Amino acid sequence: MEKKRSKASAAVKSTRKSQQQITMDAVQALNMLSAKLSDNKYFCGDKPCSLDALIFGYLAPLLKTPLPNDRLQLHLSATPNLVRFVESILSIYMPLNDKILREQKISKPIWQKRKENARRLMEEGRVEKEMRRNEKEQSRPDSTLHRTLFFGIACLTTTILFALHTGIIVVEKVQIKEKKEVGGSEEKDK
Repeated sequence: MEKKRSKASAAVKSTRKSQQQITMDAVQALNMLSAKLSDNKYFCGDKPCSLDALIFGYLAPLLKTPLPNDRLQLHLSATPNLVRFVESILSIYMPLNDKILREQKISKPIWQKRKENARRLMEEGRVEKEMRRNEKEQSRPDSTLHRTLFFGIACLTTTILFALHTGIIVVEKVQIKEKKEVGGSEEKDK
C-alpha cells in the first residue's frame, strides 16, 4: 500500500501543480462530463459502452467512498445527472441485497467519524506546515531582493557577452611598453 501511495505521490509531484490546482482541474473535468452527459442516460446513446464503464469506474468510488477532503465529492453530488448516471449503473448491474444494505447503514457512522478524524488531522498538519513555512520565511533574508539582483546581474552579463559577440563592443589589445634597465640606469622609451 505504501508503494502505491509513494508512486501516486510521485506522479502528482511530476505534474508540478499544487493540490488546489489539481482539485480545480478535477472540478472542471466533472463540469465537462456533466455537460457532455446532459439529460442522456449514458454518454454514447441509450446503451452503455466502454466509455461509460471507464467514467463509472472513476465516478463511483469518488461518489461512494468516504474521503478526508470531500470537495470533489460535494461537487459531484451537486451534479444530479452524474449522480443519476452512477446510481442507475449501480442499481442495474450491481444490485445490493438487504443484508449488505443493513451493514452499510451500521458502518456509515463509523466511516463518518473516521472521515472527521482524518479531516481534523489534515487540518492540523496544514496549520503546522504553514507555521514552519512562516518561520523559514522570517528567518531567511529577503529572497526576492536576492533573486532580483541575481536576475539583473545575469541580464547585464548576457547583454555584454552578446554585444561582444556581435561586434557592437570591440575590445582592442594594447601593448604597454615596459621600462628596461640597462647597466644600472633606466632607459625610457619615448
